[in-house]
Amino acid sequence: MLKRTGFLLTFWLGWFGSSAVFGLPSRPVEKISPNLNTPVRVLLDRPTSALTVHSPHLALYLSTGNSIWKRFGKELRIEVIQRAGQAEFKIHNRRIPEKFFYLRGGALASDQVLYRGRKYRGALRFSIRGNSTWVTNVLPLEDYLQGMLASEMSPNWEKEALRAQAVAARSYALYMMRHPKDPLFDMEDGIQDQVYGGVLAEDPRVNQAVQDTTGTYLGIQNDPVKAYFHSRCGGITETAQSVWKYQATAHRYRVHCPYCQKNKFQWQASVGLPEFFKALRLSVSPSIPFRLLPQVSPSGRIASLTIEAGTENKTISSDQFRSLLGYTRIKSAFFDWRVGKESIHFEGTGSGHGVGMCQWGARGFAREGKTYREILAYYYPGVLLYNP
Repeated sequence: MLKRTGFLLTFWLGWFGSSAVFGLPSRPVEKISPNLNTPVRVLLDRPTSALTVHSPHLALYLSTGNSIWKRFGKELRIEVIQRAGQAEFKIHNRRIPEKFFYLRGGALASDQVLYRGRKYRGALRFSIRGNSTWVTNVLPLEDYLQGMLASEMSPNWEKEALRAQAVAARSYALYMMRHPKDPLFDMEDGIQDQVYGGVLAEDPRVNQAVQDTTGTYLGIQNDPVKAYFHSRCGGITETAQSVWKYQATAHRYRVHCPYCQKNKFQWQASVGLPEFFKALRLSVSPSIPFRLLPQVSPSGRIASLTIEAGTENKTISSDQFRSLLGYTRIKSAFFDWRVGKESIHFEGTGSGHGVGMCQWGARGFAREGKTYREILAYYYPGVLLYNP
């Protein structure tokens, strides 16, 4: 049973006021259906200090979880204060005893709200956790997709590649809505899940790709799958088991990528030895001799690394290794290295974890005339495409 049914009820009654606004059902459902009005919760921020929210329209409107929206000015300063040992909100010197509230950018649910220089559709939910404010954007799923797609794939790419990306992103979001990362949100805004830029990231070609595939998702026995994707696979994709050590039915197989086999993306990076030892949390001196012993997956990627340095012996996955040194620096698990006197030099190919759809490969197929359905069938073998 869906654990956040109570949240959805509060959301539908408190934010929209009426189910007629977006055509949402008038009562909560136990199974999230992939329709264009399914609300998604995206974590934007978790600031510990005061923050300010603006309206691009006449005024901000606030609701504390009921059907009443109160009109405020065009700008609100929000603080978390301590009262009798409990954290609570203060807005313009007025206490908000509730632990959460919603803000939208105007009298209409369609009015946008401005936060940290970005415009967002839907509403912003502000929640207290500890002494911090957790800011979540709650909005219809298809609106969310329009605000994130261009952040993950260039809007100038071929329309069939954009359509394939829209379906993969929708599938990922639907999966996360059924398996939320936290009671307060389904996904985060960033490379941890999907990069989301809000209204300013929207583009007519991206919006069209979302509309062309409205409600379509990848699934197994009707259930949406967590459809991973990445930039460049380096010639062959990878299984979820090799990268994250867990079985994922949608990512059990590797496939060869014709585009990346012909168009190798090469990268290099150098890391100073003191920084390297610090990042890997090695307590011994960086001047001590060390060895990196790799375990290689069938695709040729490094699955894990054992670091032997003096009395220390540590084994970590390649994904952890990339995370500690920086994903933008160690761009993939297809790499080799050379240890110098003061630094360690890496050379590799590909970009990203390699699981699921290769975005540049999808573009290559689109240029050859393949449809988004054919592209998805190639990169997600054994997974079906469901239409609303």
